[in-house]
Amino acid sequence: MAQADVLILKNGDRITGEVINETDGVLKFKTSYAGILSINWSDVSEIKSAEPMILLLEGDDVLTGKVVKNIGEMIQVGNEDPSSVTELTKESVNEINPESWLLGNGYKLSGLVNVSLEFDRGNNVNDDIDLDGRLEYRRLFHRATLFGQYEEKTTDDITTKLKWQADVSYDFFPKNEWSYVFDAQDWYVGLGLNLKKDEFADLNLRTRFGPHVGYQFYESKPLNLFVQGGIEAVEEDYADGVISKYWATTWRFKFDKYIYKERLQFYFISNGLFGFATPDKVILEDWVGFRIPLKAGFIASIETELDYDSQPAEGTEKLSTTYRFKLGYKF
Repeated sequence: MAQADVLILKNGDRITGEVINETDGVLKFKTSYAGILSINWSDVSEIKSAEPMILLLEGDDVLTGKVVKNIGEMIQVGNEDPSSVTELTKESVNEINPESWLLGNGYKLSGLVNVSLEFDRGNNVNDDIDLDGRLEYRRLFHRATLFGQYEEKTTDDITTKLKWQADVSYDFFPKNEWSYVFDAQDWYVGLGLNLKKDEFADLNLRTRFGPHVGYQFYESKPLNLFVQGGIEAVEEDYADGVISKYWATTWRFKFDKYIYKERLQFYFISNGLFGFATPDKVILEDWVGFRIPLKAGFIASIETELDYDSQPAEGTEKLSTTYRFKLGYKF
């Protein structure tokens, strides 16, 4: 117990255990009797750690200390020597005990795989397979993302729907002090490639390729938000032999947040483009839903996907809506 960390709350309670980290106003504190506790930083008075805690500051500066005190809008950081105390604002502290990749050491690999299966046997023989997955590689200055989705529906051995897409992108975070409006640390530039096939919409293949620039407002487990825009060269090959080529401005928006501790997560992803075709073209791909963490990394999801094309192939609809219940694994 002498080597345990001590957490003192503003109501006077003292909790012994281990400091994990603090990010986005939530402190993770591990105990032997109640597991990992999530505590609002506003309820914390003081942390005393057996080992030096690492505070990641704005501009990627680092400060260490064994004692952290929460004093209103300020934070005091010190060690055993009471004369060596550093005082700084809470806004200037990005995280306490951040992941190693945020300090420039190593990398972080994360991913998510979902599956939705339906097999009907009776008057009709129907098979419905939906698969999607995401893999992300993250370092201090770099991010590489791979996304894939596959849908196939068959009735009496006849394919009634076949749709897939693959998206790969690379982002570079310059981390230069050139922005006076937003934190320059969170700007990034990148390059993306998107391939999509949708037989039900008579689309053999749509290819999109081009650069983008974006801003990462939040990047953490509790909350993620980024917005990006770019310009892409687009080529569409339809089943009737028509091939369309044009330039387009594009945008992407991603938001996810735990809205009830870590038991329910809301997410919204939107990809779109405005194509300089004749006439001008609009394409929207939106996903919105809720994820419910289960056990050992498994999750359940309820999702709605909207797929809109202002100039679809002749005889096909502009808007396609899909509702899914999915089981997945997150790592």
